[in-house]
Amino acid sequence: MALIFFNQNGKYDYEELFSADENAIGWASDLFEYYKGISKPLFEK
Repeated sequence: MALIFFNQNGKYDYEELFSADENAIGWASDLFEYYKGISKPLFEK
């Protein structure tokens, strides 16, 4: 699992997090699904 975040100024933060640990992958998947669930599309189809 790899996660890449934006910094507090909204710019790409070049610090990347990588892990193959099962707990880390579960946490990252949960985090991704949370933000996916609350996000809104930029464009309507």
